[in-house]
Amino acid sequence: MKPDPKSPRPTYPTERLAALSDGVFAMGLTLLVLDLKVPESPRGVLQVPLDDLEAQLPNFIAWVISFLLVARFWVVHHAIVASLARCHAGTMWWNFVVLGLMSLVPFAASLIGTYEFDPVAVLIFATLIGSAGLSIGLFARHAANETHLHRERAEVGALDWFWKYHSRVLPGVAAVSILIVGTSELAALVIWGVEPVFAVAGTFWRGKRRRPGGTGSSPAESSAEPSGR
Repeated sequence: MKPDPKSPRPTYPTERLAALSDGVFAMGLTLLVLDLKVPESPRGVLQVPLDDLEAQLPNFIAWVISFLLVARFWVVHHAIVASLARCHAGTMWWNFVVLGLMSLVPFAASLIGTYEFDPVAVLIFATLIGSAGLSIGLFARHAANETHLHRERAEVGALDWFWKYHSRVLPGVAAVSILIVGTSELAALVIWGVEPVFAVAGTFWRGKRRRPGGTGSSPAESSAEPSGR
């Protein structure tokens, strides 16, 4: 623990916060695969029962979409934590909110596989992912506002982008998913599989704007810009 002259609260290194977070994300990614079962064929039969594989389809779709989302969330979380040289108790609690919601993703994915795209299962999944995305955005907003915790040349513009995207787009995707679940449960789920592609495209577009000759600002200029509140 080290007192920070710019903060009334004691601050801490971020290594343990990052290690704990990486462990929770890793466990979540691992638990997702446990719902994929190897089909059991009758003794003496060497062919894989296609009917059993087909029965695994809901679990497989839930695994693919959930894995993509959790992996994308980890990339954003990693970038947020990497921008911080130190953290305080508020940072830790915001991080625990993110980790708590992430730890529930395997449960929501298991509901989809077990009940085969039941509307209630898809509704729970959409609500959870939307909430998890919003929590990532709020964590980024917290990191952007706590400038005394930043590393040298921390890119506040990226933190502001994470806050705006996850506080606006993710709840919007969740709302669309919930609205169409009564019409098509599969479409309400697949829309989440498209979201990571949209997020990567948005990040690429933002990076292209920030290249020399673009309209974006340099890291030094970004750190001077006020963060979104």
